Amino acid sequence: MATMPYGEVLRRPSAKVFAAVAVLLLVGAFSLLHADERPATVARVNGVEISRDMFYETLERFTVNGESLGSIALRQLISEALVVQANDRYGLGVDDAAVEAEYEAAARVYGDQLPTLLAQAGLTEERFREEIRLSLILDRLVTRGIEVTEEEIAAFYEEHKDSAFHVPESYYASQILVASEQEAEEILALLADGADFAELRAERSLDKGAWGPVTKSDPIPQNIADAIFSLQVGEVSEPISVGGGGYYLIRLDKIVPEEYLSLDEVRDEIREHLIYSKAPSIEEAVAQLWEEADIQIEWPRYSDLAL
Repeated sequence: MATMPYGEVLRRPSAKVFAAVAVLLLVGAFSLLHADERPATVARVNGVEISRDMFYETLERFTVNGESLGSIALRQLISEALVVQANDRYGLGVDDAAVEAEYEAAARVYGDQLPTLLAQAGLTEERFREEIRLSLILDRLVTRGIEVTEEEIAAFYEEHKDSAFHVPESYYASQILVASEQEAEEILALLADGADFAELRAERSLDKGAWGPVTKSDPIPQNIADAIFSLQVGEVSEPISVGGGGYYLIRLDKIVPEEYLSLDEVRDEIREHLIYSKAPSIEEAVAQLWEEADIQIEWPRYSDLAL
């Protein structure tokens, strides 16, 4: 597959999906304060109680950009309720199995680090699953009913073929790093007598690194580039001076010809990209849910709440 340009043009939907979590998690920790049972007393100061109600009332008075945390939290909870209701309202089909599949995918990616990452984000596994549910619903909500034709896919492919779907010629090379030019010359002599480059590299190289894939547009040291791009496959360079007094011997291992990813190889990714390019933003979708909803605010202090 192609590298950076391909990814830049075809932004994966997961970027938009997980942006939903950021939208809905503005004050997730605050909303969770009310989600489970907590002791009625938060703290005692010389025997004087600080009650849970006092704590919440004080917390609600704190502001972010001039808005109380209470308003932000209530908007969060209303938005989450509307998103969950949209799943049934529009038949989006996000069920427990879909949520679990995404959770397991995250577990495969992050492995043993996932619990730590969740803890750092202030999320329980249960809450993380709920965030996955919200993101999946939002993803399907913004893309529902959007169609992309084969003509649109083909046109996009042709327009971006050279920039996004071109995989340039790439080079792969091995290196032997030694401390002096004399040692490098000794190794060249051994190679000329039939010694094996890989064996000498294993025995004598100070650095077992390699180069590749490298293209002619990659930012690598000029003396290294000159060597790699001038060699034939199997050839070894003359000693190349590097910083600190060391010397490289570089062997070109292989050249992979340039290629263009075919339309068939990238059709699904292009379709996905075009769907998301036509989709409304998450903010627009949530705003539409607010406009269509019957929202009744029971606490007077939040009676003027708006999205």
